[in-house]
Amino acid sequence: MPDSLIKLLADGASRITWLPRLPTERMQLLSINTTAIRELHGLPARIDELCCNGTPIQRLPKQLPSCRVLCVNACSQLQQLPEHLPADLVELYCKGCSALQRLPDHLPAGLKTLDCSGCGALRQLPAQLPPALEYLQVFGCTALRQLPELPPSLKVLSCSGCSRLQQVPDASKTQALVLSGWQLHWLSG
Repeated sequence: MPDSLIKLLADGASRITWLPRLPTERMQLLSINTTAIRELHGLPARIDELCCNGTPIQRLPKQLPSCRVLCVNACSQLQQLPEHLPADLVELYCKGCSALQRLPDHLPAGLKTLDCSGCGALRQLPAQLPPALEYLQVFGCTALRQLPELPPSLKVLSCSGCSRLQQVPDASKTQALVLSGWQLHWLSG
């Protein structure tokens, strides 16, 4: 691939099993949605948006490139994310990752959106959510038993269908709260 390449979209190319050599410095977008790529190797040092939705990836590289948006939706074989996510990550989408059991203990401080809806094996979120988090979507996380303390920055909390969730921490500063579909015992706060 030429070093001048800034976007690579291979969405729906279901026979693609590997990536060619990519530019080493920076890309704006790498989108390999619904390909047959199982592993990511030789990624540029910076990718603004990395999308691997619907791929058979089981794990991401331990050292992900610097990126602002990471989408791994519907990666049914993905069991966990790297312990150290990029510090500049702002949006993380991992909805429908049915084998995902845990998130990293520490999420990037600047993360604003976390969507892990439909991650049926996800048992818990990190003990402390990022201070900048504005959108938290965990609907359909049927194994999730509790939520950590919510940051004051949180605008939207959606936890419908979390059948084992028994309480929600203080959500008094939240602008939108979606709680339908589960047995709420009490609201903290």
